[in-house]
Amino acid sequence: MAVLDAVSRVYREAGARATTGVSVIVPALNEAEALPETLASLARQSVPPLEVLVVDGGSTDDTAGAASRCGARVLHAPAGRGRQLHAGALASRGSVFLFLHADTRLPPDGIRDVLCASRSAAGGKFRLAYDRRHPLLRAVAHVSRYPWAWTSYGDSAFFATRAAYERIGGFEDVPLFEDVRFYRQLRGAGRVAVLPSPVVSSSRRFLRRGPARQLLANAALVLLHRLGVPPAKLARFYAPEP
Repeated sequence: MAVLDAVSRVYREAGARATTGVSVIVPALNEAEALPETLASLARQSVPPLEVLVVDGGSTDDTAGAASRCGARVLHAPAGRGRQLHAGALASRGSVFLFLHADTRLPPDGIRDVLCASRSAAGGKFRLAYDRRHPLLRAVAHVSRYPWAWTSYGDSAFFATRAAYERIGGFEDVPLFEDVRFYRQLRGAGRVAVLPSPVVSSSRRFLRRGPARQLLANAALVLLHRLGVPPAKLARFYAPEP
């Protein structure tokens, strides 16, 4: 109970200081190569974000340096995307949170669209596109336009109002499917919006293992998760990024 009270106090204090605008939260681990292009897409926004926070999970490359040179505020948290995302949210000042993967580029009007959608929605996501052409990747991108939980993953750049994030308790500290679990909770907090302009995500994982093989592996993990297998067990079979 003491821990929950402390977390609630952090939210209340942060909410009192909140400023209208979008806080972009980028979890990163050894992303020095991909991160600058992602941060450059934020610098080209028609409406700039209120702030950009890169939450480093203990990188052994120049991730933190690359983020600082691009003008981002660098935070440090234990490795784990859920932990890093939640740490970023707790440290943010914006009235809206946008959770962006380190290898995903935002469209030029992305921040503007998030602000507009957040006036009437608890949160939402973008449609998804990939940086390489492949029939299977086009199929994955196509289904991302639907708001269903089973077509919505973190590389679609979720966003949420501060109030909605607080109501659902934020990201869980789980080793896998923190994005699926968060989006499911977000849908229960109110209307979710799917923004028309896509984010562009890296296809490196699909190209490294082969699109068909990666998609089959992902589908099997999703099915097992929906059947109730804990994320900690499923994470043993999830190939991490090199």
